[in-house]
Amino acid sequence: MPDRNPTPLPSILKHFKVDNAFDWYNTARPRILKMLAENEYGYIPPRPEAMKCELLREVRNLAGGTARRREYGITLYNAGRKYCFEILLYSPEDAAKPILASVAALNFCGNAGVMEEDGTPFNENERKGKPGRWPIKQLMESGFIVATAARSDIYFDDTAPESRKNSIFGLFGDIDGNDRHFTAISAWAFGYRTICDFLLTLPEVDPKRIW
Repeated sequence: MPDRNPTPLPSILKHFKVDNAFDWYNTARPRILKMLAENEYGYIPPRPEAMKCELLREVRNLAGGTARRREYGITLYNAGRKYCFEILLYSPEDAAKPILASVAALNFCGNAGVMEEDGTPFNENERKGKPGRWPIKQLMESGFIVATAARSDIYFDDTAPESRKNSIFGLFGDIDGNDRHFTAISAWAFGYRTICDFLLTLPEVDPKRIW
């Protein structure tokens, strides 16, 4: 039988002797973030020296005439190294329609799995998304821009040391596959930030409305 009256965990705030907001932001918070980074989440890598965005493909009037689909090749450069992946972008076809917000997301199925409409450059074996998971037509009608990349293109979700060496961490030198500073979570956080940086290159995106 589980203990119905477990011993309560000690207050993390009392542990760091926080008495006010100033103590929290200047003493406790940095130490807590450092502890979480070193023991669980890892550190988010810095931004690379440069990013190149190249439009690869574009299709208009998709999802019942509501969507414009663009695929971009993203190349990141850092210290003589480079890393490439693709971002899939959907934006409302009606240019006069107000944009509510832009959404940055990583997907689990690959960019091909997000595309459920006709006219994709992939065969059906590559399209492994689930119907309704990406309601593109509804999002476009609501005035959203959606930018997504495959999480496996940023960091392949595997415990093998090679996963780190072959991920975006390769931009930052030879990576020890067992270094806990470099984790899948920190790589994916880097991916989200890079998608946001990409969105900021688009004139139709409001920098204050990126989710």
